[in-house]
Amino acid sequence: MAQGLVRRDFAWLQPLRGTVSDIVVFGCWDDGETDRQCHEAYALLRVLHASRATVVDREAAFIGNARAWYQEARARQPRWFDSWVVEFVVTDMAGEAPELRSNAYDLAYCSGVLFFMQSEPRKLQAAVNTMARVVSPGGWIIACEDPGLPSLFKGVGLLKTDRPDGAPEYAYCYRKAGATDRPESDSAAATKTPLARV
Repeated sequence: MAQGLVRRDFAWLQPLRGTVSDIVVFGCWDDGETDRQCHEAYALLRVLHASRATVVDREAAFIGNARAWYQEARARQPRWFDSWVVEFVVTDMAGEAPELRSNAYDLAYCSGVLFFMQSEPRKLQAAVNTMARVVSPGGWIIACEDPGLPSLFKGVGLLKTDRPDGAPEYAYCYRKAGATDRPESDSAAATKTPLARV
């Protein structure tokens, strides 16, 4: 989480507004320092007009810090925070992550998380698989990461979408295929769909 990250940093996701209610954010990074607090979930909630967010990290200390900040912020600004339900989960997205229900979220989001798994391809693929598993059919998987990851999203029931104006250079935007969709595969790439639910 970069210092100063605010909702305008996610304005490029506004086309999803009205289609996303339940968000899961992978990667917390809250080590207790002011410039590394976990604010992504709240910016996404505001931009997307969503109602619920689940913050996930494998480090219990990071989740503890994030939960403490949320509780303090909610006490100071109940007008904002009382309209949201925010949960905190300690689990490893590169493992089975049984704490996260399948087909449960409208959006799975991460930023700068998959980057740290690049030296371990199996874990990297497992993390992408988890993002795909927990999103409901027709939901979104968005990863703001370094280049070179598209092959990871093939073969897990995902459809590539057009990257909208204002998106980070390496924003990977996918939808989970529904019953009438044709998922992207190694043999035949799916037709790109715009960044809006169809």
